Amino acid sequence: MTPPRFAIDRRNRWMLERADIVVVYVKSPVGGAAKFKAMAESNKKMVINLAEKL
Repeated sequence: MTPPRFAIDRRNRWMLERADIVVVYVKSPVGGAAKFKAMAESNKKMVINLAEKL
């Protein structure tokens, strides 16, 4: 069982393993969403950042 402190990070990794395309909304280079976006890019996933589309 994952401690609550690490639950979101573990779920993000689980989703990233199963996804072909990742949709994020990242405006700042720091924070959890930015970390997830960087992880997706390093795993060579197609990343769509909705913040860049507006």
